[in-house]
Amino acid sequence: MLLHAGYVVVQTGFEIVIGERMRRDAVQGHELLQLVSRLDQGERLALDGAALEARSPAVSAVERVTGLMAELNASTAGQGDSIGQVNQAIARLDEMTQQNAGLVEQSAAASQSLREQAAGLDEVVKVFLITGGSASSRAPA
Repeated sequence: MLLHAGYVVVQTGFEIVIGERMRRDAVQGHELLQLVSRLDQGERLALDGAALEARSPAVSAVERVTGLMAELNASTAGQGDSIGQVNQAIARLDEMTQQNAGLVEQSAAASQSLREQAAGLDEVVKVFLITGGSASSRAPA
């Protein structure tokens, strides 16, 4: 139970962090797309040497950010897969724990049954007393 509770806390933390990161990335991606769109439309810039040089760093920056966003997307997908694997492992552990608890209950019941049978056998054996080298039978009263 504690393991499951810990897992739920970790999973919730991952979901919050990943959700926030994805939200910020989506906003930044939208802003970048708008910037690229405006740059592509040109806003009627004069295409002289200075204008091309001024645009080049912006395009490079957009390309770098686009690459970083792709890496982040791949990383987020990998984390999602890892969380899925952790979910499966915890589910298996929980299942095994429940099976073990069932086996413990069965063992306890079997042990109690054996104790009761041993006590009954002890009562039967007490009927026979060994006195002075000869066995005598004493009828139960």
